[in-house]
Amino acid sequence: MRYNQHTFKSLIDCLEHFVLLLKLDGTVSAINTFAADILGKEKKGIGNPVWALHLWKDVTASEKNWITVCQIAAQGTKIKFTDEIKQLDNNFSSINFKVSPIKDDSGTIVFLLVEGEGISNFELVEQKNITTSSSRLPGYFSTIVKSATTEADIKTRKDLTSALVDVLKTDQQFNSWLLDSENRFRLMVESIEDYAMFMVDLDGFITSWNRGAERLTGYADVEAIGRHFSMLYPKEALDKDHAIHELMMAQTHGRYEEEGIRVRKNGTHYHAQIIVWRIDNNEGNTVGYAKITRDVSALKQAQQREAQLFESENRFRLMVESIDDYAMFMVDTKGVITSWNRGAERLTGYSESEAVGQPFSILYPKNELLEEHAIYELTMARKNGHHEEEGVRVRKDGSIYNAQIIVWPVEDKTGDVVGFAKITRDITKRKAAERALKESEAKFRTMTDAMPQMVWSALPDGKQDYINQQWFHFTGVDHGASKSWLDFIHSDDEPLVREVWYYSLMSGNNFEGQFRLLHVSGSYRWTLGRALAVRNEQGKITRWMGTLTDIHEQKRAETALYESARRKDEYLAMLAHELRNPLAPIRNSTELLRRLCKPDDTIIGGLEVIDRQVVHMTRLIDDLLDVARISRGKIELRKENFELRELVNCTASDFKADYENKGINLSIVVPEKSIQIYADRTRIAQAIGNLLHNALKFTESPGQVFVSLTEETLNGKPFGVVKVKDTGIGIDPNLLEQLFEPFVQGDQDLARSKGGLGLGLALIKGFANLHGGNVHAKSSGPGCGAEFVFQVPLLSGTNPVRESAPAQVMAMQLSVVLIDDNRDMVETLAALLSLDGHEVKCAYDGESGLQLIKMIKPNLIFCDIGLPGGCDGYAVARSVREDPLVNHIFMVALSGYGQEKDKKLALESGFDEHLLKPVDFSGLTTMINAAANSLRR
Repeated sequence: MRYNQHTFKSLIDCLEHFVLLLKLDGTVSAINTFAADILGKEKKGIGNPVWALHLWKDVTASEKNWITVCQIAAQGTKIKFTDEIKQLDNNFSSINFKVSPIKDDSGTIVFLLVEGEGISNFELVEQKNITTSSSRLPGYFSTIVKSATTEADIKTRKDLTSALVDVLKTDQQFNSWLLDSENRFRLMVESIEDYAMFMVDLDGFITSWNRGAERLTGYADVEAIGRHFSMLYPKEALDKDHAIHELMMAQTHGRYEEEGIRVRKNGTHYHAQIIVWRIDNNEGNTVGYAKITRDVSALKQAQQREAQLFESENRFRLMVESIDDYAMFMVDTKGVITSWNRGAERLTGYSESEAVGQPFSILYPKNELLEEHAIYELTMARKNGHHEEEGVRVRKDGSIYNAQIIVWPVEDKTGDVVGFAKITRDITKRKAAERALKESEAKFRTMTDAMPQMVWSALPDGKQDYINQQWFHFTGVDHGASKSWLDFIHSDDEPLVREVWYYSLMSGNNFEGQFRLLHVSGSYRWTLGRALAVRNEQGKITRWMGTLTDIHEQKRAETALYESARRKDEYLAMLAHELRNPLAPIRNSTELLRRLCKPDDTIIGGLEVIDRQVVHMTRLIDDLLDVARISRGKIELRKENFELRELVNCTASDFKADYENKGINLSIVVPEKSIQIYADRTRIAQAIGNLLHNALKFTESPGQVFVSLTEETLNGKPFGVVKVKDTGIGIDPNLLEQLFEPFVQGDQDLARSKGGLGLGLALIKGFANLHGGNVHAKSSGPGCGAEFVFQVPLLSGTNPVRESAPAQVMAMQLSVVLIDDNRDMVETLAALLSLDGHEVKCAYDGESGLQLIKMIKPNLIFCDIGLPGGCDGYAVARSVREDPLVNHIFMVALSGYGQEKDKKLALESGFDEHLLKPVDFSGLTTMINAAANSLRR
């Protein structure tokens, strides 16, 4: 298929850029419609040198440049350069020119093709968009100024339609040349690289393919010619037979134009502008179609960005105009107001009609007007690019307000300042809040500096941001020192304190700890540190507030108190030991006399008196130690399930003989149903026994004592309630509050006929509290009797596993060694054991006792703990257990030390049992039977 005249005209005129055809000497031979529009369609350029066209801004420079370009291009080199040409509106625009040599079929350069882009192409659009965006002020006012510039400058020309319809507007010389030499025209078309130009037959198969088509699609002419042009369409277009649709439309209307997506050889997509013409022969029959395709992807993107920019600016303009909280307005270079938004009207009281045309100094108080402060703001904004400040401004009604002001210079496209944009915000409330905050901070600092503690605060991450004056007095560091309180902690305390503090920071829990802090004296002093989180309304931590309190003297006092209590415990333990030691031989002697003497009422009565006094003395010693242990929290309850009703019955029954001897009636009332309790049986019995003993002591014959047990509900929980009511001497009401404190007693005469240490009721209270119960007393006064109420919770639990006791059998005759430095105790106990047929050997210190044990290898050893000579009872037990010849012997510790720790130490050192002096003979018999049973095993 050959190109005809009409086809060539259409192909060249549809190009949307500047196209000239030059002879090798630079003479214009042809010009397309687009270029003709630039020249005013006068076409005076054909036949004249290209530099003689009335286009160039600098004619002299352009002549030299074009002569050089033509000479180089005529040698076969493509040239690209930029020059400025004049448009119809007499404005100059930069054009990117490309000059390419055109060769004939023999390879000879016969023409120069000039292509120019820049007036309506995407590069100009993109450049304008960038200029507009970069120069937009950070506010509404700059947007308004620059948007006007953009609308005026960016006008994309789409003259393809007119170009396709009009015939090539050239003079007769060019038409003659075109008619005579279509081959030259073909060479020019094939040289154009920025447009894909090709021909297809009636069925759509490609018959020609120019260099621009190859560059745009990636297909070489040998790859394209002969293939259907639908290869350039994406799948979705092929599914709709869109390629055939284009040819049908061109066939019907003579031409068809559209924009759409096309695909390259490598599979990439691009946005294309397409023109299709029907090609008829001289007889008017359609012989094919011509197509021009141009990649407008970048142009489309630029247009989209331009549209988005315009829409964004329009939205921003509407948004700014509706803002009420900020005064936004424009002034010219002389400070006269040129625009005024709704926020400015609300803030100042001036309407738009009142403000526009007025100098913006109407908003300034008189003192600033005198100083020409308004002009100063504009000067600084011009100098620095913007100006910010806070100051006082005045409203229309004369009221004053605090304002935050920002001023920007507004420039036109040439960079000249044409005015200023201003934003003003009312910050009166903020300023008032800042003043209030400063006053509050001043009060806070005054208050914290007056406190004796060191007060500090920290940010949510724990970084300290304030500490009061007391800190500097305590540590001696200079004001402004960057160290925090953590840096002054003793190295032994620091790891734990930091761990606890960091845990508080992570969890939000309060912080508290005691640690040593470095003092200005160089020594470390004990300090109590506390901190709590300050939270906002949403519960988020906003800061930490803490104190450091010097507790060094308190710690010294606590240490001294602890040491004093420790020494008191040791003294009481030693006192009990020393008091029990003489009781042991007394009890042994009474038992010995009871066995050896003939029955005699006088002797028996005397022995009973001695027994009672020994029991009484033992009770006083036990009470004294129990009160001390309770006050120190050293009593460990041994709880078990048992029947409370039976315990009350048994304990009261044990006292019946004493009550009868004194002529006092004892009544016991317990419920028929079982009352189970989980408690320490021994301590509950001791408490009830003390109540009964107390009633017996303060009730005279013929008196009455009533004991009762009930189950009651207190605070929603079941309690066992034991009441002991007497008709005795009563209690002064003023004494009821103190009655259960240690060593408190009612009024007694000089004879102290009632006796006692005043510890019994204190023990009852201690035992009740340890079980979670309570005790209280009632009395109408002296002579009216008293009632004591003991309450203990009926909790359930699991009995500790107890080993079953071995069956008791009659003791065999044993070989026994006694070791004690109290000769009276040793001799009386030896005499008692001998009466039962046992062979007894005695030693009075640890070393002698060990020698005796290794020599006779006894069946049973009774050994005191506190022995002279450097070998105490613990050492004796350890030596026996380490000797394989005697380590099987049953050993019993006899001691005046009866605390739990003493029993534990005895068992750990090797003793099998521990007996407390003075030893009850029944307990002694139990130990002898245990030793005999061990021999039988």
